[in-house]
Amino acid sequence: MKRPLPDEPVAARAAMSERIRAALDWLCASQDAVAGGGSSAYYVPIVGWFPPYPETTGYIIPTLLRAAAVYDYPEYAVRALRMADWLLALQLPEGAFPGGLYRPRRPGRASVFNTAQILLGLCVMHVYSRESRFHEAAERAATWLVREQDPDGRWRKHAYEPEFSPSYYAHVCWPLAVYGKQFGDPEVLRCVERGLEAVLSDRLANGAFVNWGFRPGAPAFTHTIGYILQGLLECAVALEAWDRYGAPAADSCARLLRRCETQGRIAGSYDADWRGDLSFVCLTGHCQLASAWLRVYERGGDPRYLNVAAKALDEVCRRQRLRPGRRLHGAIAGSHPLYGCYLTMRYPNWAAKFFVDAMLDFQRRLDALDAGGATHG
Repeated sequence: MKRPLPDEPVAARAAMSERIRAALDWLCASQDAVAGGGSSAYYVPIVGWFPPYPETTGYIIPTLLRAAAVYDYPEYAVRALRMADWLLALQLPEGAFPGGLYRPRRPGRASVFNTAQILLGLCVMHVYSRESRFHEAAERAATWLVREQDPDGRWRKHAYEPEFSPSYYAHVCWPLAVYGKQFGDPEVLRCVERGLEAVLSDRLANGAFVNWGFRPGAPAFTHTIGYILQGLLECAVALEAWDRYGAPAADSCARLLRRCETQGRIAGSYDADWRGDLSFVCLTGHCQLASAWLRVYERGGDPRYLNVAAKALDEVCRRQRLRPGRRLHGAIAGSHPLYGCYLTMRYPNWAAKFFVDAMLDFQRRLDALDAGGATHG
């Protein structure tokens, strides 16, 4: 991606749109590769497409609906509806959704994180379709999430790592906040506040989080760091509670920005002392961090956040596969290099999803600048 300059805005915007549409095409291909309506979790060279992934299919729905509106292309909305219909058939009797890849003969067990991500998709689909079945499914999922929360705001059961309630569960709180506000459910909103307080109790004085990786004490890929920052920032906006939830996340964003400025790049993962592994890049995390930085920019107007988001997206654009007519056209790998530590040798659907989100976020900020209006307040 070439960042738009005053003398070349049209060509630069066209290049941005080309890359966004390529990523959307690849997401469409990931749906066509599997039966039923879900999106294939990832493509692996030589092996091929893997089974669909309910969790990421859930949060791809808002991305496709947004793209349908931005590009006036109803096909994306049709595909999002197919995804939502497929997910309804997977909902467990208790209201939860299963974790892991979907395999018909091996139904997965209930998952807190995956249920929350699907909840987000159901909420957005209800707004789009106004069909009660999506509200009913969302209500069952939200009710289950509230019931499974411990009194201290943590979710210890139905976890990726048994009994481990990580800080990236801020991204569980965000879909619940969307549901609570959308349907006016005070019990769900109290659950969100308890969950956010638990996440903030993990925050260290240096802006890192003690439980921010996939396992206790492990470094965090920028993917899970992005989950934390986006979860807190979006909850702050949804709940109109910037000082309580947005400001701490913005401070962590600022610390990471300064780390990038001094080192000249974003590491693939960080430990709790902000020591980064520079041997690889977590491309998914780059996109999520870009969206988080853009949210902070929107709030305060500091151009450094717009600039660092652009640099992060430039890095991802350089790694995106652009080969029209080929299977990987539009795809984004888990890591660069491909053998890096995050999702080695795989092209995950969620990398493309977060890329589209971040690029559309960036495009919106540029449009506001072109219009001469402030995007912050």
